Amino acid sequence: LDTLSQHAYGQLAWSARPRQSSSIVVSRDGNPNVGQYRPGDWARLRIRHHDYVPDGDYDMRILAISGSSGSEDVHLTLSERLAVV
Repeated sequence: LDTLSQHAYGQLAWSARPRQSSSIVVSRDGNPNVGQYRPGDWARLRIRHHDYVPDGDYDMRILAISGSSGSEDVHLTLSERLAVV
């Protein structure tokens, strides 16, 4: 029963506030390249020298991947990782 309660409280904490999402553009031939990651995977986004976002490494979940077949860039939609209490 304790384990079940912890899962319920964790889900409550997870959804207690709106989730933030971000969009970034990465190179199709970057490391890792397209095909090595999918929606649902975790990504570590390293931010340096941004005007509004503090420098740091951010663990985020990939929500969506898009881009045209002829493009060198891929658009990723990411969601922040929330701490579960």
